[in-house]
Amino acid sequence: MRIQVRLILALSIASCAALAAQDASIEWRVGTDVTANDKKSILELARTVGMERPRRVSTSPPLAPGCHVVIVTSDPIVDGNHVTWTGIDLLRADSKNCWPQRNAPRRVGRWIANTAQPWSDERWRIHDGDWSIDVQLDEGVPYRDAERIVLAIRRGQLINRLPDGSKPAQVDAEQITSIQKRNVSGTEYRVTVGLGRRGTVLDVRVAEARVELNDQRGLGEI
Repeated sequence: MRIQVRLILALSIASCAALAAQDASIEWRVGTDVTANDKKSILELARTVGMERPRRVSTSPPLAPGCHVVIVTSDPIVDGNHVTWTGIDLLRADSKNCWPQRNAPRRVGRWIANTAQPWSDERWRIHDGDWSIDVQLDEGVPYRDAERIVLAIRRGQLINRLPDGSKPAQVDAEQITSIQKRNVSGTEYRVTVGLGRRGTVLDVRVAEARVELNDQRGLGEI
């Protein structure tokens, strides 16, 4: 009986030590309003929902005034240029103007998750020497075309085809988030750079080895 108790105690201590080591390796990209108690609640809730190995916790861009959300994500799995990971969005209980709560959401401390399990996401990794970026590609966007577009933006090699002949504003390739196909059979694409009202949308066309810029405007103008 004593041996069994000692074994259970040893396993419990080992498990707690493993969790403590794992928690210490988590990257926190949150503001000072996320307290030490918040961090404990966030990790406990994430594991309750099914994220056994959370790797990064970051503050989500505000969806609306008063809406406080953090995103918990796992380590990415890289297969060639294909990158996948899982994540979960957690809402602070005192938030306003957020999504409606459904089906008795789970809660730990002042954090709420109203999803039954983590969501999954994927990106495609594009390289330029030692530099790389993970970009969301819509269905039908060939990797080769996406690579040409990203490299043209990064290297300042976009061909200006703006209809009014104006000089395009500079955009940061580090901020490219997604590339969408604008037509089914052609090579015209919409590139989103940045988020929110400060973001930019580029309409481009891949013509052999060239990438032409046909339109550029802010996300708030769409």
